[in-house]
Amino acid sequence: MQLTDGICEIKRIVNVAEAGEEPRREAQAYIDSWYATLDCATSNAPETGVQGTEVETRRIRVLDDERIMLGQLVTLNDRDYSITRIFRGSDSDNGMRICDLTLEGAAYDTII
Repeated sequence: MQLTDGICEIKRIVNVAEAGEEPRREAQAYIDSWYATLDCATSNAPETGVQGTEVETRRIRVLDDERIMLGQLVTLNDRDYSITRIFRGSDSDNGMRICDLTLEGAAYDTII
């Protein structure tokens, strides 16, 4: 499979507070990779307690990098998604090491 859908940015969450201060988390760019979209779905998210909130779930394929971990953020087209699942393997077309990432993010909020 060719990774031709664009470039995604993988960010890690780091504590940027000075020593002795209350922790302050920030997303910092970590890895850039070409990606291919495997699939995308939108579903209701009743567990949020907010009426009209929907969750977008995406699966993408990127080049394998051992630094990719659960909980990191992925930016696609200026939208952030959280990595909820990682599958590491080999591409059946060319044998390259790949990561299939399952991502979740808020699709949009509807005000009712």
